[in-house]
Amino acid sequence: MGHRIVLILTSHDQLGSTGNKTGSWLEELAQPYFAFKKAGCAVSFASIKGGAAPIDPMSLGEGWISPVGQTFMDDVEAQAALKKTKAIAKLSAADFDACFIVGGVGGAWDFPGNADLRAFLDGLAAKSAVMGAVCHGAVAFADVKMPDGLLMVRGRNVTSVSNAEEVAVGFDKIVPVLPEEALKRACGFYSAAAPFAPHVVQADFVFTGQNPASALPLAEAMLRKLNA
Repeated sequence: MGHRIVLILTSHDQLGSTGNKTGSWLEELAQPYFAFKKAGCAVSFASIKGGAAPIDPMSLGEGWISPVGQTFMDDVEAQAALKKTKAIAKLSAADFDACFIVGGVGGAWDFPGNADLRAFLDGLAAKSAVMGAVCHGAVAFADVKMPDGLLMVRGRNVTSVSNAEEVAVGFDKIVPVLPEEALKRACGFYSAAAPFAPHVVQADFVFTGQNPASALPLAEAMLRKLNA
C-alpha cells in the first residue's frame, strides 16, 4: 500500500466583504493531487466543515488555470472526491503518513484558530509525519504545537504567501491574517523568493511552499522524504 496522504482544503467561500467568492486555489490542489497519485499514494480529501469544498473561481480563469488544473476539473474521480470531503473533526492522525494543506485565500479565515484542525495537525507533528502546506495554507502551521508544548514552527525555516504577494493582488487589505506575519509571530524563520517565483523550504518533517508555482516542487520534496 502506498503512503496515506490527506489533502486539506478550506471550507470558506466568501472573500471578506467584497461580495466575491473564494476557496482553495486550483493549481495548489491539482499539482499535488496528481503527483501523489502518480507516486502510488492513497490520497484523501478533507476540509474544515466536510462536504463540498469550494474552489476559488479566479483560479479557474484564463491566465491562471494550467493544463494540470484543467485535467483536474475534467477528472471524474477527483471531482467526486471534491464534493464529499471528510470533515477535519472526523480525521485521526493515526490513519495518515502525511498531510498537504492546500492554499487558497479562504484558508486565511477558517484555518487559524480552528481547534479540530490544530488537534489533527498536533497529532501528525507528535509522530513527525511529513507535513506540507502551500501559500495561504501555511498559516495553519502557526498554531501547531509539539508534544513539549512548543510551537512546531519555532526555530524552523518556513515560507508561505509573502506580504509582497498579498499587496500585489490587493489581498493585504482583505484577509484577516497575513500568513507571513503569523509564521513570524510563531517564531518561524521566514524566507521568500521574488513574488510569484517558486520557493520551497524543508525543516525536518515540515515542508512549506510560497505560492502556486511552488505546489508541485513542494509535493515532490515531500515524496522524496516519504520514500527515503
